[in-house]
Amino acid sequence: MTRLIGIDPGKQGAFAVMDDYEGTLSVKTYDMPGTIDGKRQLISDIGVVKCAWLERPFFPRMIGIKNAVTIAVAYGELKACLFYAGISTFEVDPSTWKKSMHLSTDKNASRALASQYFPDAADQWARVKDDGRAESALIAYFGWRKK
Repeated sequence: MTRLIGIDPGKQGAFAVMDDYEGTLSVKTYDMPGTIDGKRQLISDIGVVKCAWLERPFFPRMIGIKNAVTIAVAYGELKACLFYAGISTFEVDPSTWKKSMHLSTDKNASRALASQYFPDAADQWARVKDDGRAESALIAYFGWRKK
């Protein structure tokens, strides 16, 4: 079995733990913990993984300094937690993984595609607000295809 993590680092983001049992994929998602201790505990609870794929944050000009700092701090916390857990981490731009899957910024399209790849897990992102779960699963899938 190979296990890897996909992470959508946003405030409404999530972790996806994807297991590959001889070509059969399964995924379990977890909402993004709000504290660094929560992130560290979740990573510890996940156990041994091959690697993590972390979406690199995007900073549009109009978000403001305060929001940019909040995003950067949360991203740094994730990178630190993964580093101290000894997990090899690969960063990917949102445009890169979405382009490879023919997706736009439409979150509903991400939820629909994740449901196609992981039909048994579709209930995990059935609600519109759970798009971070779907995108973390797609990031994990992107990483699985790359490695």
